[in-house]
Amino acid sequence: DTPFTGSLDGQGYTIYNMTVDYGSEYTSVGLFAYNKGEIKNLNLSNAYVEGAAVIGTIAGENTGLIENCHVDTTIFATSIVNTNYGSGVFAGGIVGINGGTIRRCTADGTLNANYSGYTGDIAGRNVGIIE
Repeated sequence: DTPFTGSLDGQGYTIYNMTVDYGSEYTSVGLFAYNKGEIKNLNLSNAYVEGAAVIGTIAGENTGLIENCHVDTTIFATSIVNTNYGSGVFAGGIVGINGGTIRRCTADGTLNANYSGYTGDIAGRNVGIIE
């Protein structure tokens, strides 16, 4: 319920084998559920993220800045939700929904969803800036 509003500089380090598994219990799921701050210079390798419908490896939803982050991930969306951005699944390698800025990020891996919706390598749904 409380967004991340701070600054995280991963300094190029890698988090290996991160698992975030909330099944269908929670909507915004990722390393951070909701980012309003700044996350940069972070790598995640062999990550697994599962949640209801707004899912990304770095954040479920982003209205802040995510910069120079790289992920190798498996995303699994289990249900449909209604948001201000539409109805369905919002799943992306970096974030589920982006309303902020994502700059110089890459994502490799697999996106799985029980329902159709919005999916993408970087963001499932983008209403912000991706550079």
